[in-house]
Amino acid sequence: MNKKIFINFGIIFLIGILSINFIIAESSYCCERLASGQWCQNAPQGQCATGINPFSNQQYTTPVATSCQLTSYCKLGTCVDSKSGTCTANTPLTVCNNRGGVWKAEEVGDLPECQLGCCLLGDSAAFTTQVQCKKLSSDYGLTTNYRADITNELECIASITSDEIGACVFEEEYQTTCRMISQKDCSEINGGEFHSGFLCSAQQLATNCGPRGGTLCHQESVYFLDTCGNIANIYDFSKLNDNNYWTYIQEPSCDNGMGNKNSKTCGSCDYFSGSVCTIYQRGETIKPDYGDYFCGSLDCKEVGKLHGETWCEENSITSVKGQNLPGSRYYRFMCYNGEVSIEPCSEFRNEICIEDEVNDFSVAGCVLNKWQDCVSQTNKTECENTYLRDCKWISGYSVLKNEDGENLAFTETEDNKIPGTCVPKYAPGFDFYAETGNGAEVCSLGTQACVVRYEIGILASKKKLSQKDWDEKMGKCVENCYCIPGYTSGKAKDKYENNKPSWHPKSYDEWVKLANEICTAFGDCGTKKNYLGGSGDIKEIFTSEFTK
Repeated sequence: MNKKIFINFGIIFLIGILSINFIIAESSYCCERLASGQWCQNAPQGQCATGINPFSNQQYTTPVATSCQLTSYCKLGTCVDSKSGTCTANTPLTVCNNRGGVWKAEEVGDLPECQLGCCLLGDSAAFTTQVQCKKLSSDYGLTTNYRADITNELECIASITSDEIGACVFEEEYQTTCRMISQKDCSEINGGEFHSGFLCSAQQLATNCGPRGGTLCHQESVYFLDTCGNIANIYDFSKLNDNNYWTYIQEPSCDNGMGNKNSKTCGSCDYFSGSVCTIYQRGETIKPDYGDYFCGSLDCKEVGKLHGETWCEENSITSVKGQNLPGSRYYRFMCYNGEVSIEPCSEFRNEICIEDEVNDFSVAGCVLNKWQDCVSQTNKTECENTYLRDCKWISGYSVLKNEDGENLAFTETEDNKIPGTCVPKYAPGFDFYAETGNGAEVCSLGTQACVVRYEIGILASKKKLSQKDWDEKMGKCVENCYCIPGYTSGKAKDKYENNKPSWHPKSYDEWVKLANEICTAFGDCGTKKNYLGGSGDIKEIFTSEFTK
């Protein structure tokens, strides 16, 4: 007759409580600005910037021990910037004020000036916001003509007068002169004669307008001017003395298809490719070979991003993306008109930032983090259904068990079932500064225990034995021996190793690593550091239970 004694070596990750403890060990304050330069961040008070805000010339606001979203100076809203012609969502009030913008509590979709309409710009039009329309009109010296009643781009384009532009020759003050205007406008000038396809500088027209009158910005590109100040063809230095180029309206031959950024010789700019007509300023490195204008780049050289590119970042001291550390948050960055703007995703990682590349062009956006029902999934296929949830499958242990402790979640193969756990792909965060929260409850899902089974003879004592005693005297560890720290020997070790499932961890350290991987995925849990670099902790609790 044999008796069996079962000893439980339990390891419990008290992660929820531990993560909260190490985060709030030093109170978190809302800093108007960190000493390292970031705006509106929660951090220990010692990391907050002090002194004078260089943008407002006022003292930085005294840090408050609460979430930045709950403060008056860092609450989020829409920043309407008439200088850049933009409406930026989810912008802290102080950041908007620093830019010289007007901060409004309403969302972008609720502000009339941020809705799309038709902006009429002389003989062209743009389907854009009223704020951007005012900016474009100012750039070209035009009166703002914005049509809020036109609600789609096709209708906007159709509203432009389609009359052809050409050379209108007429007599003025006893001279034959010329204007580049539409045929309709030319017919309203007494004696006006319209010449389709011709420039006013054409020698055939015998007017007082000649070539090489300088350059000017027109429709975002650089154009030649004749000596009467009329727009000619797009600036192309190689055509400066070309009679045909000063005679007929032509498409530019110097267009490189990429906006001719910072080109000294070609003025064929393209806003969507990242360039716009820019005036040369004394001392700048880019000076056009003729005239005072060139296609200035709108790219953000300091960060290596193109105009219009968006990308993702986290407010974490780690350089590794996707760590989802306690206190971290996702942000969407955007390069626009040579400047980088920042849009925060929802706090506690309720939103994540997803980034992709299209033809080497970075595109990113804040999207909902769908993690809530991960743990209830019982198979790998449903767990990783990206249309329904943002989860990942970890094989080797199931946190779902029945009343008898049997696993309920599996990866099924042809000849075996491997237990597994469905966890959030992007670990959510907790409101660690609140008096109440569910952090401990969520983190407890990662608590694990490992039962090690020994078989001993009927005469064995029920006293607690060391591992050495078990191995040398009894030598019959038959189940989950890998849970014993440093387990390397024993009479039954070979038998156990030969019969254990292939998915079992090979050592105690490997099991601890698996347990922590599961636990840290549930949220601000486990042994990972927080976003400021503070470390968590792990507690191991060993218990024994003897059963005959």
